[in-house]
Amino acid sequence: MSFLWPGNLLLVLVVPALVAAYVWAQRRRQKYALRYASLSLVREALGKGPGRKRHVPPALFLVALVFMALGTAQVVQAPTKDHDLVIAAINRLRPQRATAIGRGMLASLDAIFEDSEETPPSVIALRRLSGDATGPTPPPVPKGADRTATIVLLSDGQNNQFPAPQQVIEDAVNRGIRVYTVGVGSADGTVVRIQGRAVRTRLDEATLKQIADATGGQYYNASNEKDLRAVYENLTTQLVFRQQRTEVTAILTAIAAVFSVVAAGLSLLWFNRIP
Repeated sequence: MSFLWPGNLLLVLVVPALVAAYVWAQRRRQKYALRYASLSLVREALGKGPGRKRHVPPALFLVALVFMALGTAQVVQAPTKDHDLVIAAINRLRPQRATAIGRGMLASLDAIFEDSEETPPSVIALRRLSGDATGPTPPPVPKGADRTATIVLLSDGQNNQFPAPQQVIEDAVNRGIRVYTVGVGSADGTVVRIQGRAVRTRLDEATLKQIADATGGQYYNASNEKDLRAVYENLTTQLVFRQQRTEVTAILTAIAAVFSVVAAGLSLLWFNRIP
């Protein structure tokens, strides 16, 4: 087993630091509780608390951090109009054993809204999945309302990493981003060799269709290279949305110049006719 980004392993060191901080905070909480004269009176006043259940959200948060540091999706090429850069990034990709469709969708949303001053979508999703309702969240917009960006997911639909794609669909829906899914493989499945190990994989069309339908996108099936090329050619004709400002001063100046020349010519003709 090898890591494509071994530097990310340093992020795992954050986990024990957070665990130590959490334990310290709990002990400090107990220390303050001992200052009361009667703990029984405090318990009666507070009522039945969450008990050990209060540790569940922090534990889920720490588990999510570990998975994010080890099997997580990465943006190998920032959004660009340069096709050569995109092709070069695709050529650098290498097969890996883990499939993180949910993280891939969140990474795509982060790339789309990287210039926004709002909290990154992946952070909001992580808070929600860990049971943390704090922090600002952008107001939801109608499904598919954002016509300037779209996610195209090419996958067999099988996810084996946290979070599941069904858990992050609403993050794309609430931001108006459509997800077009392209299924590769067959329902019967096949065995592929990755990093010296045999891995069985099959096409999960149900998951890919669910993602596309929920976000206002569309599902396509590509069983071979020819079908895949046809799918992307079809997507190209549907997903070309571009908003840009055009400077019209030069156009207006040219029109004014034409009118000036015509007016000058008519004036010369008129004056030539005067005896």
